[in-house]
Amino acid sequence: MDADGGDRSAAPTSRPGLDALDDLIGADRAPSTPEREATFAERALVEAHNPLEQLDLVFKRTTGQVWFGVLGLAALVAALVIWGVIAQRTVTVAAPVVLSPESGLYPVGELAGGLVVQMDLSEGDRVLAGDTMAVVAIAELGETAVSAPIDGVVVAVDTAVGRVNLQGDPMFLLAPLDEDPVALAVVSATDLNSLAVGQEATVLIGAVNPQTFGGLRADVRTIGQVPMSRARLGDVLGGPVQAAAALQRGPLYEVVLELRSDPATPTGRAWTVGDGPPSFPPLGSLGSAQIVVDRTSLAAQVLGR
Repeated sequence: MDADGGDRSAAPTSRPGLDALDDLIGADRAPSTPEREATFAERALVEAHNPLEQLDLVFKRTTGQVWFGVLGLAALVAALVIWGVIAQRTVTVAAPVVLSPESGLYPVGELAGGLVVQMDLSEGDRVLAGDTMAVVAIAELGETAVSAPIDGVVVAVDTAVGRVNLQGDPMFLLAPLDEDPVALAVVSATDLNSLAVGQEATVLIGAVNPQTFGGLRADVRTIGQVPMSRARLGDVLGGPVQAAAALQRGPLYEVVLELRSDPATPTGRAWTVGDGPPSFPPLGSLGSAQIVVDRTSLAAQVLGR
């Protein structure tokens, strides 16, 4: 209470400058209002980037032509990969062959040099051992019979009545009876190292059109380990003249190709094109064989395996 008797505590003290400063500091330190917090949260949720939404946006902005191009490229790459795995590089060895019984063809009459006075056989005729196949008039010996050395089928005739047969030239080639035909191949020492029993082969016969009938399917059955003798080479190729010509290439080895059977074809043999020809080629027919010695996929070749 003051000197005038009044209550001084009831009257507020006026602080205009201090009050303004307090208001300014209080405004800066005042907590955020709920309205301001809600506005910030909403903005954060709205402005957040969802990866799935971004991906969807990319899909929507990409044209159909672009996607067709991407799918086409992917299909091309897949096709190239599959082709590289499936496609193969085939390595073959080529060899001359003759269709023959495995024991070979028997030349007959190469020792009978003279004038042929009798002969009435044709290819395909059958003879028995001891049958007279021809009669030759030999100087100082007179007429001499040429006899069959075995039971067989005449597969080649290289003479005629009235013809002079030179000594060393066979008049006939005989194939033994009851022997299945095989393809006898003649290979060099270089090619021999690449061969193995069981390898498949295709035998093309000169008398058979390969475009129409293809070739005979065969497999390597035996591989000779010693060079063929001149006599054996003559049996296979049909005479000493052919043997001498072949031996000019150096040592030769015999490879037996077993012909695959197929009862559904007219010849009873499997062919690479259709059912093959209507009849089996004559024994003694010459041709060539392609023996498959290696198959490697292109992918493995690129990878060096």
